[in-house]
Amino acid sequence: MKFRFLILSGLFFTFLSCEESPTNTDLNEYGYKGAVKSIHATTYFGLEQENGEWVIDESKISNIKTLTFNETGNIVSVETIIPKLNNEVETTFFEFTDDRKSAYFKLNAAKDTTEKGIYTWKSDLEYELVIELASGSRMESTSKLNSNYRDLSGKYQYFNGDSVLYAKSYVNVIDDKGLISTITFTDEITKVKQTMSMTYKDYDSKENPLRIALVDKETGLLENLSIRKYEYFD
Repeated sequence: MKFRFLILSGLFFTFLSCEESPTNTDLNEYGYKGAVKSIHATTYFGLEQENGEWVIDESKISNIKTLTFNETGNIVSVETIIPKLNNEVETTFFEFTDDRKSAYFKLNAAKDTTEKGIYTWKSDLEYELVIELASGSRMESTSKLNSNYRDLSGKYQYFNGDSVLYAKSYVNVIDDKGLISTITFTDEITKVKQTMSMTYKDYDSKENPLRIALVDKETGLLENLSIRKYEYFD
């Protein structure tokens, strides 16, 4: 579950060498349009549906995130507020090498480091991420981008010592607007598959979606609903 939303995206048909300035920024990977400066996103879980609409219930907020971008188009920090944990605040800071993300670290409210991650780029269209948690556990993931630098597929594993606690893979289907329409997850241990649909409603002036629902295609149950507000440099 934790790594589902490491699912990313991208852009461009010409493959650049690693020495050149990368075009696969976070803006391109996530498919955001315009010179995004920040995104404020409130995510809900377990909402009920009436007349085809998800009914907002403020008691079912999973988290509130503020993503801050630099002018290159990369996320430099993410502040996460978790209401169910007495509004606990976590802040993630990203580091870059040649304008390409290379590492991150996460701090809790007491400014203790709870998580560190290292990115290794195998090519412009593939990277690995190794995460070390303060608990001593480890996570590893691989992400592959398509020729437009949108996130296409990936795998992630969670380790406790040398034991694999879970391992999953995913494949995205991208529509003609560059948005993810479905995600199919496979449990690599049990081989059980789950397909989620992503639906979009309401767009701002830059055509970025303001409401995004992730729904289990088989059961119709809502995984989460994200309501977003964008701020731009221009």
